Amino acid sequence: MYYSNKYILASLFLVTVLVVWLIWKVERNKTPLSSKEKCLDCHKQVTDPSKSHPVEAFGCYQCHLGNPYSTDKASAHYGMIRNPGDLETVAKTCGKAKCHPEQVQKVSSSLMATNRGIIGTLLERWENRDNPDIDVLYIKTNRTGKSLALDLYVKMCAGCHLWQKREPHKGWPKNRGGGCSACHTVGKFNKLEKNNTKYNHPRISTIIPVENCLRCHNRSARMGLSYLGIYESSGYGTPFHGSSPSEKRLTGRRFYMNLPADVHWKKHQLLCIDCHTGKGLMGDGNRYNHFEEQVEITCEACHLPQFRLIDDTDAAARKLASSNGKIMLPKNISIAHAKKNSPLYNLQRKNKSINFFMKKSGKEIKFTPLDTTRAYHNLRGHERLRCQACHSRWIPQCYGCHYIYTKSEKQKDWIWGKKSLGRWKEFRYFIRFENPTLGVDFDNTIMPFSPCQVLVRTRKTASDRPVPTGTKHMIMSAFDPHTTLKESRSCIDCHRNPKTLGLGEGTLTRKTGKWTFSSVFDTSVQAFFFEHPLDSFVSLGGTALQKGYRPGARPFSEKELEKILRVSLCLGCHRNYEDKIYRDFEKSYQQFQNNAVPCNGLGENQKAIGNPEMGKSSREFKKWK
Repeated sequence: MYYSNKYILASLFLVTVLVVWLIWKVERNKTPLSSKEKCLDCHKQVTDPSKSHPVEAFGCYQCHLGNPYSTDKASAHYGMIRNPGDLETVAKTCGKAKCHPEQVQKVSSSLMATNRGIIGTLLERWENRDNPDIDVLYIKTNRTGKSLALDLYVKMCAGCHLWQKREPHKGWPKNRGGGCSACHTVGKFNKLEKNNTKYNHPRISTIIPVENCLRCHNRSARMGLSYLGIYESSGYGTPFHGSSPSEKRLTGRRFYMNLPADVHWKKHQLLCIDCHTGKGLMGDGNRYNHFEEQVEITCEACHLPQFRLIDDTDAAARKLASSNGKIMLPKNISIAHAKKNSPLYNLQRKNKSINFFMKKSGKEIKFTPLDTTRAYHNLRGHERLRCQACHSRWIPQCYGCHYIYTKSEKQKDWIWGKKSLGRWKEFRYFIRFENPTLGVDFDNTIMPFSPCQVLVRTRKTASDRPVPTGTKHMIMSAFDPHTTLKESRSCIDCHRNPKTLGLGEGTLTRKTGKWTFSSVFDTSVQAFFFEHPLDSFVSLGGTALQKGYRPGARPFSEKELEKILRVSLCLGCHRNYEDKIYRDFEKSYQQFQNNAVPCNGLGENQKAIGNPEMGKSSREFKKWK
């Protein structure tokens, strides 16, 4: 019994000593919350990511996790997250309860994260699936199987989405993706000393530079490039610079040339975020299928602004202004709002003065709203015109984009990072930029349209001759090309140019009361043996030759073409918007038809005329520059 009690006492003593030693060991390596983490014992000097995220207050652990109590490298880095913005782990970092959980939830559901628009359109067009609820996360957990559309997506399109990780990639693909970091980090993480004690941390900013947007928005509609006046040209180095082909290249060794930039960039260097709102870019928590459902900025929001007086209870506007740090919201200020009621805190009115403030510098720009009393903005017959229809002077037009799919070869995809059977190679017949075609959008407004033509041929091996698969989609897509100029297109360009009307490049002639059109392209030499030219969206008889990208989107009908072309008969003499014949053009036209008024303009039996803009377009472009 004595030995038994002695054994118990000894055991208790040893356990007590062990517990005290463990507590001492933990406390020895533990940093009080009021002092620096052990991370900073090694990484002694790290620049502050931003004024709102100082290292002195946040340390490293709050964002990067790991073990802040250890000085051993392996132990300290265990569980560390290199990129806190990564959407797969962001709930533990940026999305924590006291940080930005609401924003993280919205971003994860946004179109830039889900890619629902791209995926849904591919499945709808290629496989006749009706509004499939498939996104990036679905594909990450479900193999694409025999779906040719999804195979194209994962290997050719899926490099641009916010779920994309940066770490596995090298070169320019490494700059894309990364969740919150894709937009909000500026610069690189640089070691300034060989002993790894001094670091330049990437800046975290709400003032997103254009360069960040261009990481993704330089393909497809190429709006980011167009905004800066960069046009991706055909892939053989023209126009010549001096005596040799052009060496101007984009990522992927794509050639480009410079055209007039958007007036917002050319005149004031406005960033994308100067117009686009946080809700429009990061989403509002809903899962949308199309970009126009998420984007909330419009031309009218700034140029026909509706102001509202803000007070101390307008928390959203004041929070945004405070985060920006460059723009003040004094008392008795009214601000404009976007279509979803997001505050445009940088567009303000005080008394009769309207000012636009640039978010990067806080620079003030005096602002004059649109004058809706002018004839060219309230002309009868122009009610359906969107601003872009007249003020977008060029648009990237890629005709005959086609793929060759080789079944026996492997290609790496962007989702799983592994190679699988099936290799895609992209080709294009020709690219143009002048005279944007106009058409009717799904909401019955008139917008610029660009071709989205997907033609697929397959082969078993690279030595086989590719054969058409039946996947041939001739689609016309409407979007804002971001090539806005203050000057509008000419009347004759819209009312007589066959390319603008959707007929294609060629000659439009009127004889004995009838219009005829002759295309410059020979359809007999086209691949896939289409009966119409690639740039023809509609026939003179109003037959749609290419489908709209959305239900309701279409080329002009026969009746609409007839009305548009009627005006061209008068433009030879009546070239002013304020000419009295345009106050009620239908009445004026009937009087002309009945010979009730004298006229020496473009009447019947006129000589055949070609594209009325072809001769002067190059001269005009020099003026625009």
